[in-house]
Amino acid sequence: MSSTGTFTGNGTPLKAVFVDANGSLVKGGSGTPSTDAWYTVGNSGTTAGTNFIGTTDAQAFVIKTGGAAALYERMRFLASGQAAYNSTTPFAGDVFSVYGTGYTGATNALGAFAINGYVGANGVGIYGESFSAAANAGVGVFGSLVGTSTATGSVSYGIFGENLTTPAGTGIAVAVNGIVSASSGDARGVNASSASPNGIGVASFNTATTGSAYAVYASSSSTAGIGGIASVNSTAAGWQGQNAGTGDGVRALNISTTPATAGSGVYGQTNATTSNGGEFININTTGTGLFAAGQNVAGTYLTAGSGAAINGLTTGLFANATQAANGTGVIGRSNGAGIFFVHSHFIFGHANKSARDRPPAMKLSGCMFMMARGSSAKSITGFFAIGA
Repeated sequence: MSSTGTFTGNGTPLKAVFVDANGSLVKGGSGTPSTDAWYTVGNSGTTAGTNFIGTTDAQAFVIKTGGAAALYERMRFLASGQAAYNSTTPFAGDVFSVYGTGYTGATNALGAFAINGYVGANGVGIYGESFSAAANAGVGVFGSLVGTSTATGSVSYGIFGENLTTPAGTGIAVAVNGIVSASSGDARGVNASSASPNGIGVASFNTATTGSAYAVYASSSSTAGIGGIASVNSTAAGWQGQNAGTGDGVRALNISTTPATAGSGVYGQTNATTSNGGEFININTTGTGLFAAGQNVAGTYLTAGSGAAINGLTTGLFANATQAANGTGVIGRSNGAGIFFVHSHFIFGHANKSARDRPPAMKLSGCMFMMARGSSAKSITGFFAIGA
């Protein structure tokens, strides 16, 4: 049986009636289902800001998959606006928190990588920015590893950068890159520190066995800049280089192609009364403490070892004392010969005093000289002098 008729309302919008998951009739909002319900196949005619998914009271909005039980909760938006994925509570201070496997508060063991970013060529996987038009002490990206200790034989990282590409031609592959664009002030591309008494602020390793590989490379384009600086305020070393092979512990090169304006390979300076601007020590019983060669000569050294081996084409060592009253260019001290010369001209001295009161060119005190003429060294033909 069927019947027809006319329904006359009172002007109030009609209420839509729905059937819930339990089969019960539920009265919806005003209007028709097409404008008041969110359909699994999508909606049309919506207005952003007016139509939304969420709550209209001070309650969190929860998304679940797989079931209604608590363990199926995937994401929660608090009424305050914070959001948490795989947890019911965002971390304090976070806008959005993602909880990975093993972290306190994680609902499920979903994975060890909480957040990953993937992108194609020339893109950025993860980008962090802290911006302020005024003073800014923020951090673009911050990595922190928290725990009671790092297990023996293992390595833990606050931030880990990895580059799996192989540079082609003049290309450069970088795992971690730090850039600061400030044109003044104390601006640092990379800053590292360690509070451990046995720790290292920056540790760099190159495992290549061939080629010109660098463990640390620092460069400055400033005319008064510094490629790298290490600073301590203790009895420890500001910079220490170690090599367990046949290479150098520390190597400093000035590769300028303009000799007239080129700088030094190594520059040492101190304001201490008992320390040295430069200190070179060889702990081997037949080692040489300092080897220096000038005028583009290969140089030589004593096989029995010495404190220093100084070489030159025309002058092996030049020592100058600028004090006019009692300056001394070279002081030699020994239980044997204080200074031992082997040369065709065994001694040259210069004193910076007037002709009237000029002392002898050198005061001899425990000095032994050997004169060598031609290609063969004679016996001691110079002289041995004691006293002034």
